[in-house]
Amino acid sequence: MAFSRGPALVYKYFPVFNRFKYSFIYALSRALVYIVTSFGLVYLTEFFGHWGSGALLILAAIVYIYSLKQFEALAALVPQKNLLNLPV
Repeated sequence: MAFSRGPALVYKYFPVFNRFKYSFIYALSRALVYIVTSFGLVYLTEFFGHWGSGALLILAAIVYIYSLKQFEALAALVPQKNLLNLPV
């Protein structure tokens, strides 16, 4: 399983006492997404064929690009600390 640096970057902006609450909510959302995806894609391709799957993938790509741009804009507002005193 590949390691992703995204959750570590996002969790560092949450207060310490709220991290466990948000990680539990995240785990519940992942479980719900797996259930909806497994049953929903069957009916989506049955009614719309491959066009339904294509529309879903295009929508997911648009949401991903928008959220990535939004996160980069928010990360630019926070001053970065050079903890190792390395030249930047």
